Amino acid sequence: MYFSILVPVYNVERYLHQCIDSIMQQTKQNFELILVNDGSRDKSGEICEEYRSKYPDQITVIHQENRGLLLTRRTAIARARGDFVIFVDSDDYLRGDALEVIEQAINRYEADLVLYKYARVTDEGRVTESKAEFFHGEVFTKDNKKRVYERIMEGALNSLCIKAVKLNLIDVERDYSVMSHVSDGEDLLQSLPMLTYAERIVYLDEALYFYRYNTASIMHTFNPGKVESIITVESQLMQYMVKWGMDDAHGWELLYNHRLQLIQAVIWQIVLATELSDGERMRYLHELSGEPFFVEAYDGATDPVLKPVWRLVMLLMRKGRIKTINMLIKAYQALPYRKTKK
Repeated sequence: MYFSILVPVYNVERYLHQCIDSIMQQTKQNFELILVNDGSRDKSGEICEEYRSKYPDQITVIHQENRGLLLTRRTAIARARGDFVIFVDSDDYLRGDALEVIEQAINRYEADLVLYKYARVTDEGRVTESKAEFFHGEVFTKDNKKRVYERIMEGALNSLCIKAVKLNLIDVERDYSVMSHVSDGEDLLQSLPMLTYAERIVYLDEALYFYRYNTASIMHTFNPGKVESIITVESQLMQYMVKWGMDDAHGWELLYNHRLQLIQAVIWQIVLATELSDGERMRYLHELSGEPFFVEAYDGATDPVLKPVWRLVMLLMRKGRIKTINMLIKAYQALPYRKTKK
């Protein structure tokens, strides 16, 4: 069995050594590593070349002009030669025996797709494992795969980085360039065909992937293209919902709640965007309140899975009470515990 490990690289010189070392020091060495430098402006490209010189038989380095994460991953996929593909982001890293554990699971359960847990790591070294979605070693086939689809529609298991996928499950020939604008949800976008065509999926209750979470590096800015990205991905999810036989009342309830959670994230991003004036913030919220994507979800969800405060915010959004929302935002921002200590 041979693995292709795909790593998109962009301006991560601080973390790239740890990422690549975690791969090259795996207890199983039956893999190729494909690094795609997506127009980095720091020393990431040089670091990639250093490792290629050290491991010329295992590492391929591709340099390209900046194309974004979605198309960078597609570049790597097109070069993959392994039986299975593993995705790693360049500021994250793998557990030392990840490949060994994954290979054992593939052989034991005859799986063509392996799901596993991740652990969130802060720069201070705090590690928090994600919760288990299923039992360890639980296998999903056409008879019970709907349970996996339900979790996908609830917003779980979306990341490519918690999946080892048989190469022939990936839609290698598909042209994703028409979706190059997608900056949010690209993992889900590419996961949908893999999960659909997998005949045997196994879940491992083990954290094999370490996801770096640095609150200090989170930019409090608003990306106006976020909503368009979400709508594009959700339109694809709707198509697969039909393929999965989930276009019933239960399926639509899951979809609408998923949308409301995404809308919540957009609102929160607008709230935290320090570069926005009050007028700009109100304009974005007003546009969002009239977006059919939101209106359909709010009106369609019979039991929104939202905390009380967010139910109130969504109600105000639906009624167009943007000024009231802005007042709540100002009150929130004035809370003493949010003030930066000198």
